[in-house]
Amino acid sequence: MQPGDIEANVESSRFWAFLDRAGRLFMLWPDWSALAVLLALTLLPVTVWLDLHNLSNKTLTRQATDLNAIVQDTRSYYARNPAPHSGGGVAPA
Repeated sequence: MQPGDIEANVESSRFWAFLDRAGRLFMLWPDWSALAVLLALTLLPVTVWLDLHNLSNKTLTRQATDLNAIVQDTRSYYARNPAPHSGGGVAPA
């Protein structure tokens, strides 16, 4: 057995001991387990909304950056290569 295996085994036993204590606590006070489930179900839409909000912000920022690059490239192209214009817009008679 390696020294890392012993540490992992100790961590695993601590985790299962914690779950055992939590399970016993919820069995002693079932109102707390109902409250925990109710709280989780209440906060689920909030977490989904925050996740979608973050995702849409990232997407919009990326799109704005890409559009800015296109506009800058177009401006620099026409700054180097001016477009010919008609010279006043009046057609000769």
